[in-house]
Amino acid sequence: MHINQKIDDQTASGLVADTGLLLKGSAKLDLGFSVLNVGSGIKFINEADPLPTTIKAGVCNKPTEHIKIGIDASKSNDADANFGAGAEYCIKAGEKLMFPIRAGYRTGYETEQLSGLAAGAGVMYNSVMGFDFAWVPMGILGDSMKFGLSLKF
Repeated sequence: MHINQKIDDQTASGLVADTGLLLKGSAKLDLGFSVLNVGSGIKFINEADPLPTTIKAGVCNKPTEHIKIGIDASKSNDADANFGAGAEYCIKAGEKLMFPIRAGYRTGYETEQLSGLAAGAGVMYNSVMGFDFAWVPMGILGDSMKFGLSLKF
């Protein structure tokens, strides 16, 4: 991907890419690894600015058909390491309709009470179409409400 920045009348650009790997080792365990923001960086006149390259790794365990538990870690070249943990309980309503309920915690966001926590829910039809909602308190910045639509094909 090509990225651009502009400050006043000066512009800079660079190339950046993300890559990842997902290993489905068994019916109960998934492993993931990714490297984000790999690229040439951005240079304004004579001042180079490196990209915030980030390495992420995570594991998801599915002890039962209805429960998923995950942990992950990430480290960026311009920040401390962060860790996260979360769980999902999926309620099935017939053969094709599912209602996942999620909660988690991540480090690096502890600015005030409840910062670092997240909770959410969703609805999935036939494991192909879904809608998700998440509530993420952001300390002094207030609460963040995130919505997502998914379609697998």
